[in-house]
Amino acid sequence: MRGRPLAPILGASVLRRIVPTTAPRRPDRAVVYTVLALAYLVQPALPGPSRVDRVQALRALIHSAMNANEVARAEEAMRALAQLPLQGIPVDHAGLVDALQYGIRRLAVATKLRQSCDAHPALALASVYDSCIEAGIVLPPEALSSVIASMARSLPPDALLAVLDALQLDFLARGARGEYSVVCAFIAAYGRASRPDRGEALLLTYAGKGQGCRALALPHKRTSARAAAFLERTRMRNAPSDVALGDWAAHTALWNALIRARTCAGDLAAASVWLERYRFVAHAPRHVLGGVVSPQRTASSYLTLMHAMSSAPGIRALFQQSSSQAQAALRRQSKAYESPYRSAAIHSVLRLMHQDGIVPGVAMLNFLTSFEAGRGRVDHAAAFALQAFAMPSGDAYRVHRTTYAPLFTLYAAAAQRAESPHGIYDASPLPRSDASLAPLLDTLSTPRGVWKSCMASLASQTRAAQRSFLAAHGVPMLNNALHAMLSARDYPAALSVLRAYTTLGVDADMYTYACVWNHLPPTHGATPWDAVCRAASDAVLAQVDALRARKSVAPAWAAQLCSSAACGADLVALAERACR
Repeated sequence: MRGRPLAPILGASVLRRIVPTTAPRRPDRAVVYTVLALAYLVQPALPGPSRVDRVQALRALIHSAMNANEVARAEEAMRALAQLPLQGIPVDHAGLVDALQYGIRRLAVATKLRQSCDAHPALALASVYDSCIEAGIVLPPEALSSVIASMARSLPPDALLAVLDALQLDFLARGARGEYSVVCAFIAAYGRASRPDRGEALLLTYAGKGQGCRALALPHKRTSARAAAFLERTRMRNAPSDVALGDWAAHTALWNALIRARTCAGDLAAASVWLERYRFVAHAPRHVLGGVVSPQRTASSYLTLMHAMSSAPGIRALFQQSSSQAQAALRRQSKAYESPYRSAAIHSVLRLMHQDGIVPGVAMLNFLTSFEAGRGRVDHAAAFALQAFAMPSGDAYRVHRTTYAPLFTLYAAAAQRAESPHGIYDASPLPRSDASLAPLLDTLSTPRGVWKSCMASLASQTRAAQRSFLAAHGVPMLNNALHAMLSARDYPAALSVLRAYTTLGVDADMYTYACVWNHLPPTHGATPWDAVCRAASDAVLAQVDALRARKSVAPAWAAQLCSSAACGADLVALAERACR
C-alpha cells in the first residue's frame, strides 16, 4: 500500500522551521541551459543512433543547476527524469536511476550546507520522490537513505513523523531484504522525531523471528562472566524491545543508530541498555552467540552515549531514569573523581571501553579534550590532545582538521588558569614528552601558532572539501578560536578571527557575540590594546545590526505549494500565520 504523498505533508510545516532567501541567478549558465534544453526538445525528431540521450542531458541540467544553487531548476529536471519511463524509456535504463541518485545526493548535500536558494532542498526531494513512486521507479538504498536523512535534518518533529510513516509504508511494500542502510536511516530519523520506539518496531518487523540478547545470555548466566554482567546491567523496568538478532547485528552503524535515537529523545537509560547489548554481541564468546555474527568493535557507540551525557539535560535525564542503585553508584563515582555527575558518567563509559579493549579514535579524543578542558582539567585535556594528533600519517605526524576546535578550547582553558593580569598569554599547555612530536609542537606552541596551522590546513583543501568542512564545523571552530584569543588577551589575533567569519563565509551565532562581550573590557582607554578592543566591538555591533535588519520574508514557492496542496484551507492559514 502506497503511503501518503510527501509534498502535501511538507507544505506548511517547512515554513515553520526555515525561511530561505532567493539567491542571485548566475548569468554565465544561461548558454549551458539553452544548449541542453534545445538538445532535449529536438531529441525525439532526431533519427536512431545520433539522437541525444535525454537522460544524460537532464543529468547535465541537474549538475549545472546545483552548481548555480538553483534548486527549483534541478527539481524540474529530476521530475522530468522520473517521468521518462512514462514516455517509453525503460525503468531499468542504464543511466536513469544513476542520474536520479546523483540528483538526490546533490540535494541532500544542499540540506547540510543550509545555503540560500530559490527552493528548499527538502521540498524538492519530496516532490522528486513522489514522481519516482508514480512512475514505478525503485530508488536504490543509498538514495532512499539520503532522502530520509535529509528530511530528518530539515523538518520539525511533528511533520517529520508524518513523512517517515509514509516513507516506511513504501519501504515495507518493496519487500527487499538486507537494505540495512535504509533501516539505519529510519531509526536515526525516528529518534529526531522523538519516537525511537517506532524505529525499533521497524527493525523488529524487518529482522523477523529469532532470539534477542537476553534470550541468548540467560542459558549461560552461570558459565559466562560476560553474559552474567550483561544481564545484571540491563535490568530495567521499561527496557526497549529486545530485537531478534539476525544479519543486522553485524552492522555497527545500526547499533549506533539505536543508541543515538534514544539519546535524541532524551531516554539515556534506554540508550545505555542498547550500548550494553552492543557490548554483549560484540564481545561475547561464539558458543554464547550461536550463529550471530558480531559487529565490528569501534568506539562510535560509546562516543554517542558520551556526547549525550555531556549536556545538562542529558545527565539530568540519565539520573532521573536510572534505578536507585545506579544513582548511588553515580554519587560514589562523583565523590571519587571530585567532579560533578557529568564527569563521573562519562568516565564510567570510558572505563567500559577500556575494559573491552577498544582503542579511541580521533573523534573520541577530540571530544575528551574539549570536555576535560571545559572543566578546567588542562593536564588531562592535553594528554588526550597529544593522542589525537600523535597518530602518524605516512612518515609524519599531523593535526587532524577536526582537532583544531578542541585545541582552541584547551588553550583557552590554559590561559584562564594562568590568570595573568596583563599581557598576552603565549605558553603551551602541551607537554613535550615525545621527541618525535617536537616539530609539530613547535608550530602549536602558541594560540597564534594553532590559528596559523588551522588556516593553512583549510587552504590546502579543495574548494568543495573546504565548503563541506566549514558547513559542518566552521561555526564551533571559529567560536573556539575567538574564545582562545580573547582568553589569551591577544586582541589582534582575535580581530583576525572575527574577520575570518566573513572571508570564510561562516555566519556568527549568539555564542560569538556573547564570547566577545564577556571578554572585552567595559571601558576604553588610550592604549593600543583598547583601540583594538574598540575595533573588535565595532565589528560585532555591525554584525548585530545586520542581523536585526534581516527580515523573514515567506518565499513565493512556499505560498504556491500551500495554496495548491490537497490538505485544504487549514494548511494555507497555517502558512499565513507562519509568514507573519
